[in-house]
Amino acid sequence: MSSRPTADPTWLHAAAPALALAATLCLSNCKDRDPAPESPSGAEKPVQPVATIGPDDALPATAPPATSPAVAFDAASVRESQAWLPPFPLLKPPQGLHDAPMPSNMAGTGFEYMQARGHPMLVEGRVHRARYALSPAGARAWTPEAFARHYAREITALGGIEIGRETPSVTFPPTTCEVCLPHTYLIRQRSRVVWIEVASQADRGELTVVEQAVVDPPH
Repeated sequence: MSSRPTADPTWLHAAAPALALAATLCLSNCKDRDPAPESPSGAEKPVQPVATIGPDDALPATAPPATSPAVAFDAASVRESQAWLPPFPLLKPPQGLHDAPMPSNMAGTGFEYMQARGHPMLVEGRVHRARYALSPAGARAWTPEAFARHYAREITALGGIEIGRETPSVTFPPTTCEVCLPHTYLIRQRSRVVWIEVASQADRGELTVVEQAVVDPPH
């Protein structure tokens, strides 16, 4: 009967120090590594932060449109005149004063800025501009106040309403009487809309009349 071979204990004694060192290094490396915790089954994922829109970022496409600016003045807001209106330019010169149409009125139509409740309105239509000398030779003299009040009465009798007045300026300094400052009136009927501006100074009075074109509404 053959006998089993026996191990040589000599090489084990020789390799023992190396094996002990390898085991020590392995344990040290395992302790330095902390395994990432595993999420339990069914755990919720972290919520991502929502990006915010800064002041310089563009608005989204669904942003509401900007509000349309309000209309500055609407002639339809003035009550309708029931008076009979004379032919254009509606108003006659004060007694003793001669109507002197200004050269810029020769075309008969054009544009004029009129003050309407604090807003300058560009009005297009048939235009009449006149300038009067308030102290004509050999005739009655008119003061600036009397000239302004004369037209205020005439326009009111035709159903006109005062809708604006200018403030003192270089042309009309603060020393100008209040009634002498440019005043704007409006006469409105179904088929006629007439804008009138009256102004006066120490030596002259001015009148501007614009009859705006009116389109009859469909029946």
